[in-house]
Amino acid sequence: MRLRFDARKGAELAKVKLSEEELQRLQKDLDEMAEMLSVLLDLDLEDVEPMYTPSEALNAARPDEPGETLGDSWMYLVPRKEEQGDKKFVKAPRP
Repeated sequence: MRLRFDARKGAELAKVKLSEEELQRLQKDLDEMAEMLSVLLDLDLEDVEPMYTPSEALNAARPDEPGETLGDSWMYLVPRKEEQGDKKFVKAPRP
């Protein structure tokens, strides 16, 4: 199957102004892409089952096991209500 894409028409639809040199370069690139796509479209895939996932791995994730936590060591970052006063927003300390 031979595909053909028109660079001038594409530039017109995209409302992009291209010089003649840019149009020629774009047409060359589009022709190369169309050739690659034609190769894929010509493949006989009649007896090939579709893939639902790109990998055969069932569960590649690590097991969910409890580990070390921060405990209360992060509490110094949170201002106390009495330190905040009537301010609506919290200003986080900078390192």
